[in-house]
Amino acid sequence: MAPSSEPPTNPSLTTSDHILNHILTRPHTGNIWRMSKIRVALIEDHDLTRLGIRQALVRQPEVEFVGEAVNATQGLRLLLSTQPDVAIVDVDLPDHSGIELVQRLKQAQASGLAPATRVLMLTLRDTQDMVEAALTAGATSYCLKQIPLSDLLNAVQATHEGKAWIDPAVAVYANMRMKDEG
Repeated sequence: MAPSSEPPTNPSLTTSDHILNHILTRPHTGNIWRMSKIRVALIEDHDLTRLGIRQALVRQPEVEFVGEAVNATQGLRLLLSTQPDVAIVDVDLPDHSGIELVQRLKQAQASGLAPATRVLMLTLRDTQDMVEAALTAGATSYCLKQIPLSDLLNAVQATHEGKAWIDPAVAVYANMRMKDEG
């Protein structure tokens, strides 16, 4: 008979003692307090960019990649069907702009027809008008495509937590917008 991997039970121990004993006697397999994975969707029309971002995301243990789309119409369908925590959206999409996609998503959310997906704009566009339009439309965060992977992952995490992550290269525009509103 093989030895049991379960510790012997002791009737004098409380439930919390059993839980603590279970934690202390098991091999460590990572952070036991870890939250569930961040569900991420990607809406990007350029094949190589989309493939690279997807490959980078699926390799991250804290990310669950739920799907991708190549335009705003497919993107909105994807967001409604997969209900990700974070959508990474390019500004320049072939059928509608990523900003229009964000506006439509926010309208659907206000009507109770869409999940509370937060949006991270990822683009080459570094103009004040574009940053302001994206944030006004409802994007939580704004990143330029030139950022390192570690910054993209930080941006995804911050966006998931509802915190704005603004690329340092365009942060001055976001700060100016906030001062104008304040």
